[in-house]
Amino acid sequence: MSEQPVPATPEKPKRNWTKTILIVVGVLTALCCVVVVLYFVVLAPAVAKVNLQIVCAIVQSSGDTDAASEKCKAWIADLEKNHPQELQACQQANSSEGDLYNCLLQQGLGPK
Repeated sequence: MSEQPVPATPEKPKRNWTKTILIVVGVLTALCCVVVVLYFVVLAPAVAKVNLQIVCAIVQSSGDTDAASEKCKAWIADLEKNHPQELQACQQANSSEGDLYNCLLQQGLGPK
């Protein structure tokens, strides 16, 4: 009797761990970049707008904070529509919303 060769077991494909890790790191890096962009483009301006409205309402309120808040909302909408360059210049030059409010007042753009 002749010996028959034992059939070779198929080898499992090797996983390329380096490639897998690089892909995961690349995806996570891309997600971090998207989060940073969304923060500066969407979240930060919205928070600054709300904070400016709060500062305005505090300064303008004479007991009726709801009326002052509505007045400040209209003022900020007017600023964004009619004076965007001045608003942006004050935002870039001032770090706090109180300073931003004062900058706008100094330029004659305070709430009416």
